[in-house]
Amino acid sequence: MYEVEVIVVENVLNYDESNVKNKNRHLIIEKARDLFISEGIHNPTMKDIANAAGISLRSLYDYYQTKDHLVIDIQIVTMSLIDSSFSNYQYNPSKTAFQNLQSVIEIVYKDLLDNQKAIKYITAFDYYFYNSYPDNRYNIYLNSLKSSNVPIKIIEHAMKDESIRFYHDDPMLTLITIFQSLLAYAQKIIYREKAMLSEDISGKGDLSIFKEVILNGLKKQHQV
Repeated sequence: MYEVEVIVVENVLNYDESNVKNKNRHLIIEKARDLFISEGIHNPTMKDIANAAGISLRSLYDYYQTKDHLVIDIQIVTMSLIDSSFSNYQYNPSKTAFQNLQSVIEIVYKDLLDNQKAIKYITAFDYYFYNSYPDNRYNIYLNSLKSSNVPIKIIEHAMKDESIRFYHDDPMLTLITIFQSLLAYAQKIIYREKAMLSEDISGKGDLSIFKEVILNGLKKQHQV
């Protein structure tokens, strides 16, 4: 994953810097993310982060003036890694809109289970910024996700073949709610796996059930 993540850092964070500095930034992001997952985001200091990355505190400040700035960069990179296969989905116009949506949801489902470290970080991030973000950078990134071609194609196709049951006047809101719900439930299952098992819930398998419930609710009755 090292080379892939370096490319993600360069593409989504938009820093105009050399390959060497890009790799150094990746190292900081990678080590800080591991530290935040194990210790939480509130407790580690900038000195702790520098030690985890094996660099001096002065060098860390060359890249990040505040911990909040670093935390948001890690979140953007983490979300981008999860979103990459979704964004690269090759829409198939020979299938129905529902069948394409089903394929996309299957991809998202697999990515959520395959990226448990990322899910744990996102959970820690949500707890750390429980009320608001210190600047608008992350909101700008989230808005860029909404302009993805895949949901737009699904909606346009569904308006023609009527294979999807939307539950709001704005179909995009329905799709956003679906993917946010999958992520939120995956967070609960992965972050609280042992506790959920003690509550007689079958752990990761429940995400599969949740996925099927969502798909059954979206499928028009005439769909096979």
